[in-house]
Amino acid sequence: MPIYHLTAIDIENGFTLRAETRPNHLEYLESLGTDLLMAGPILNNEQKAIGTIAIINAENENIAKQLFDKDPYAQAGLFASTVIERINPLFGKWCG
Repeated sequence: MPIYHLTAIDIENGFTLRAETRPNHLEYLESLGTDLLMAGPILNNEQKAIGTIAIINAENENIAKQLFDKDPYAQAGLFASTVIERINPLFGKWCG
């Protein structure tokens, strides 16, 4: 199955919105099961979250986008920008 990554950068001063939405975000990530390969925050020099990266299995780009759009962070308007791209892992545990 194809693998996609999301890189999302938060809106300026999105720390409060991120904190308020985090429990629902984590619950949503858990609901993705084995399709979620990795997810975590992008940190600034002060170790504060300023964005999100996620890697998922999805049948196609439209499904990947739908999954990312359902994330509570996205629905709350936390992201100022997002990039979704298909990747081709060549090394590591997701290669097959």
